Amino acid sequence: MPPDLLVVGHVSQDLTPWGPALGGTASYATLTAARLGLKVAVVTAAQEAPLLPGVTVRCIPSPQTTTMENLYQEGERRQRLLARAVPLGTQHIPTRWRKATTVLLAPLVGEVQSEVASLFSSSLLGLSLQGWLRGWDAQGRIHPQEWPEASQVLPRASLAVVSERDVTSMAVLEEWARLVPVLAVTQGRRGARLHWRGQWHSVLAFPAGEVDPTGAGDVFAAAFLVHYHRTGDALQAAYFASCAASLCVEKVGLEGVPWPDQIEARLRLFPGLLRGQGA
Repeated sequence: MPPDLLVVGHVSQDLTPWGPALGGTASYATLTAARLGLKVAVVTAAQEAPLLPGVTVRCIPSPQTTTMENLYQEGERRQRLLARAVPLGTQHIPTRWRKATTVLLAPLVGEVQSEVASLFSSSLLGLSLQGWLRGWDAQGRIHPQEWPEASQVLPRASLAVVSERDVTSMAVLEEWARLVPVLAVTQGRRGARLHWRGQWHSVLAFPAGEVDPTGAGDVFAAAFLVHYHRTGDALQAAYFASCAASLCVEKVGLEGVPWPDQIEARLRLFPGLLRGQGA
């Protein structure tokens, strides 16, 4: 049987102030969905297959694993790309997995080829855009870049998630909002903006004691996709995802990926946040 959720993207080795750690959108997203009770699979590339509890892994052999250096200073993240695994194309997606109920394309550094989006016409397809929006210089320093393939990829999807810090201009978000039915724009401690049914909505952030913000956007993307599939309500899904992301930042790395009971407890603790959202 195909998985409930298929994630496509590089896992990474993250060099952090706490030492090397498994990272990447694929890692955070798959663990989030697995903890939410889904049967999850991932297609990735690395020197060796990552250990992701509860996740079926197809790892394409690569001479090197994608390696990122993450530094935070006064709330701003600076990243360097130190190594990049091989790209992921249509030939790497098992035929039986192309019928997955939900799919999240989650590139980290542009490794998911745009043609992969064409494989999932029968799935609820979500996109985590950050990896297509990252360029890097000769020293590996990450910087935002334009995404010329947006007009080809976005119309194939049901929803997309992007951080405002990864876009080159706010005007491009209006253009993308016309290309995909649901667009969530994460804003860190300020919550998120959601374009759904022709208008923008504000999604408030949940109070959190931040320890490590790495992966919060990835947890948001996975929780958003899962809850949107379950409810069909993008605003409720964004509220749920915002809550999940707030839990993620309170621990280091993948230790912060939340469990359902943690999410439900925090939702009960702040019932007024949803009522406080608006256009």
